[in-house]
Amino acid sequence: MTIAIAQPARTGNPGIVPPWLQGPRPITPNPTTGEPTPPAPQPEVPTAATRDALVAVPLSNGQIVIVDVPAGMFPGGTHEAPTSRRGFGAVEGARGGVNVQREQQRIDDTVASIQAAYTKLGITQREGNDPVKAYFRPDFPNAAYAPEGFSDYDLPADSIGVGIDPRSGHSFAEAPDVVAHELAHRIIDHMTPSKLSMSPLSEDVAVHESLADTFAAMVDTDDWTMGEQLVEPVRIMDHPERLGHPGHVNDLKTILVPGGEHMVQVGTDRRTGEIVEAPDWHIVAGIPNKAAAIIGTELGRAKMGEIYLKAVRENVRPGQEVEGLAVAVLQSAKDLYGAGSHEFQVTKDAWDAVGVLDLLKDQAAAAPRR
Repeated sequence: MTIAIAQPARTGNPGIVPPWLQGPRPITPNPTTGEPTPPAPQPEVPTAATRDALVAVPLSNGQIVIVDVPAGMFPGGTHEAPTSRRGFGAVEGARGGVNVQREQQRIDDTVASIQAAYTKLGITQREGNDPVKAYFRPDFPNAAYAPEGFSDYDLPADSIGVGIDPRSGHSFAEAPDVVAHELAHRIIDHMTPSKLSMSPLSEDVAVHESLADTFAAMVDTDDWTMGEQLVEPVRIMDHPERLGHPGHVNDLKTILVPGGEHMVQVGTDRRTGEIVEAPDWHIVAGIPNKAAAIIGTELGRAKMGEIYLKAVRENVRPGQEVEGLAVAVLQSAKDLYGAGSHEFQVTKDAWDAVGVLDLLKDQAAAAPRR
């Protein structure tokens, strides 16, 4: 099947806010004329999506790969596609009264503090913990690491943008763990032997998002909630179900339905004209997040950090999906503590608790025998 991408796939970080909460861009002043610039045209929201185009992934060499989705994971038929639950009223209302200078200073202080904490964990400047500029942008409805820059919001390459939460009107600068998460994206890009893909069609994004949450939890240790200072948290690592996110592989059967609120429009099937959707990987990250939280709760965050840092430095590879992350973390725990250790057993039990070990067993059983 040949897929035509409706918009060029970004290779940068999609940000802390899931796409289905972001809505359209607000009208912002034109930097040249000072006149309001209308938002860019938005793709028409489809009324239905089909299962047929859901799992087709185009590669740069023109080949098509079918995503490894367990049989029966997605129900058949079509479903009405929702619109965003919230608009941009929160951003519009907040940006007029925000003190940009104060928020910028808060971000600068937070970045310095978090980078010092990452340094204590042994993360070096060569691994992405070198000085980086973070910018407060009151029109930006997100917080994101921008490896290639976001020209729409005047963010240069290799920078971090911190804006206003479109769900609440609060500045993301109020949440240090959100800033730690974005810094972690940069570190992960530098630390992995090969960069994970940030294409919206790649499950690598779920791995990247979960690892960034896990890194943030290494330095923000008061709880397992991301963005608890905001009106509504972004993610809850130990109990993702509280936000309607999956905490077990089986939860995907009801959460990731075609046309549902946790699916993202990413392109069009040239043959049929049907909309191509992909899961919102922020949501899928709930599964590996819960595994990491179990490990950190049982072993302590210091040991969890040791296991995950070694996994990212040595074992995490692109294209291996969440199951590959589990294998990488298990190998790291085994290398550090031994196959018969309490630490390895806790790590194994954590991935079993979220259903990923069953997927690995199924894959092993289905593999051809030599």
